[in-house]
Amino acid sequence: MANIAFLNHPAEGHLNPMLAIAARMRKDGHECRFIVPGVAENSKMPMGESLKRIPRKIAAAGFHADLPAPPMTALLTAMRIPSAKGQKEVELAKLKKPKPIPF
Repeated sequence: MANIAFLNHPAEGHLNPMLAIAARMRKDGHECRFIVPGVAENSKMPMGESLKRIPRKIAAAGFHADLPAPPMTALLTAMRIPSAKGQKEVELAKLKKPKPIPF
């Protein structure tokens, strides 16, 4: 059978349906694992309690989770999105290499 990797946005609302899909795929004989960027237990980034629960929920469901740190440029761009308006917000949220923010 196939090896499947689920790339999950670090939010519980995104994780719950993916866990159900992965459980069904595992039942059908596939090997499943999760990739969740930015929620490593030893991360120096501040995280809410709900983000810290994500790796535990994945493990409790019997799946392996890879927790890579996101690139610093992605973190800096993500911090600008909430204060952006209109087209600028859309431009910042696009999946392309973000420009460094001058301090």
